[in-house]
Amino acid sequence: MMYAQGVPGFITISREIRTFRAHYDSICQQYCDRVSQMSAEMDQKFAELPHRVASVLLDQFRIDGTTPITLDSMRRLISEMLVSNDGPLCQIRDSINLLRQQLMQPVGETAASDVTANNSMNRNAQAQVHMWPGGDGRLHRVPFGFKWPSYNTSTIWTLWHFGDLHRSIGPYKFISREHDLTLALCKVNYSRAKSIMKALTNLAIRDGRVRSAADINQQNHQEIYDYVMPLLMQELYIEPHERPIDLNINTLYNRMQRNSL
Repeated sequence: MMYAQGVPGFITISREIRTFRAHYDSICQQYCDRVSQMSAEMDQKFAELPHRVASVLLDQFRIDGTTPITLDSMRRLISEMLVSNDGPLCQIRDSINLLRQQLMQPVGETAASDVTANNSMNRNAQAQVHMWPGGDGRLHRVPFGFKWPSYNTSTIWTLWHFGDLHRSIGPYKFISREHDLTLALCKVNYSRAKSIMKALTNLAIRDGRVRSAADINQQNHQEIYDYVMPLLMQELYIEPHERPIDLNINTLYNRMQRNSL
């Protein structure tokens, strides 16, 4: 005599295999779409390149003649334009790096957006680029909808130099105020943060801690900050502040403006 034992195991396994195959095909299609989109962006950049080179060269001419220009200076102009932080070669390189990261990251995986000084230091946050919806023809250094954060000065110092790994944002100092920030308030906060970062860096340069901002790295950035922040506080406040660690960029900037530094 036979008794019903439920759904046979091989049917359940077959169903799971079909589900997995559908998910696998979906992921492959998404990867193909990303690669196609990146290829189109690269083609557009290369198509624009001759016009941009011509534009740079034409800037060297005047109506009443030409500005003295040599073959070496022409090479330098073209080279600087191509390899600058906002240049097409840099954008292509960053796009490829971003695509590689996206292909290695499981689809649907989301990272926490909470930012602390420590999570930005786990690994080097290389400059990343993002493609915004709408096809504006640009590669951006922040995701669409990014808003400039309002954190304490210590956290902004870290983000300024090393970025936010969890949001795939490179050093905040490379963010373009004109092209990457859409809200007026974000642009204002960016400019304020830039002023404070410049003031702190200038103090480090003045006292011989670094020769330039480029010398600030993951090994020395905290030591430099701990040295220059009290110096800036001494310039801005007559009496010691109760909780200087909690001061954000806007507070410091307003105080700096009040003191006409």
